Amino acid sequence: MENYREATYNEWERDQKAIDFLVQSHRQLEQVLPKGGMFFYIKNLQSQHFEYIGKQVTEITGVPYERCLEHGMAAALEKIHPSDRSIIMGELLEDILDVLKSVPVEEQKEVITTFNYRFFHEPLNTWIHLQDRFFMVASDPMGRPALMLGYCMRVDTPFQHVHGCIRHQRGTEPEQILHEFSYYADPAFRTLTHREIEILTLLAKGLSSKLIASELGLVTSTVDTHRRKLLRKTGMENVAHLVSKAVQMGVVTVEEPGEPES
Repeated sequence: MENYREATYNEWERDQKAIDFLVQSHRQLEQVLPKGGMFFYIKNLQSQHFEYIGKQVTEITGVPYERCLEHGMAAALEKIHPSDRSIIMGELLEDILDVLKSVPVEEQKEVITTFNYRFFHEPLNTWIHLQDRFFMVASDPMGRPALMLGYCMRVDTPFQHVHGCIRHQRGTEPEQILHEFSYYADPAFRTLTHREIEILTLLAKGLSSKLIASELGLVTSTVDTHRRKLLRKTGMENVAHLVSKAVQMGVVTVEEPGEPES
């Protein structure tokens, strides 16, 4: 995939020949993928239609292949969970565009976005969890994203919010994280830092401040400070209420329900 993406950068021109090259390459890739593994897509951001979409889209999402070709993104959007769809079409897209604006146009093809969301699989009559990973392969004359290449797969870990990250991959250099996001339904939880989420996760497992400090290489007083910040930011009365709310919203998960330390 990495070699292919590099070839795409070097060869890309905004004409039908380039699109045909992309389509043919991904048809070959999909022949070696397991059934229901993932599907590739090439989306025109101006028309909101797919230049190409893999036939495994039906196996993975339940949406008929022909419907995707005919209706483009609309066929998928109507099946995304309403709260996730609102976030994706509003806040997430705005954040992606803001990040891309901070990157030189010639480097935007190196920016990779990954995010998860809930999707209704109509034939199975159930909600499933999907992950999209995509990057831009062309911009319009104004420097705005025009064509994206991505792939979508089903993920087994349930979540109750849209989350993911935007990375910058420069050749063989380590990926640079440009932006991480977790769009929880309660805005208060969106302000939590990565460290606060770590501590909240360990609190949900019933660990004391002393054990959390040992686990994370911190001093106990620092963990206690983070606990107070967690309560203040979320407006919760105590850790038990905080953990209960966090589990309900999918911020953290617990393998075995238990009474957390107050």
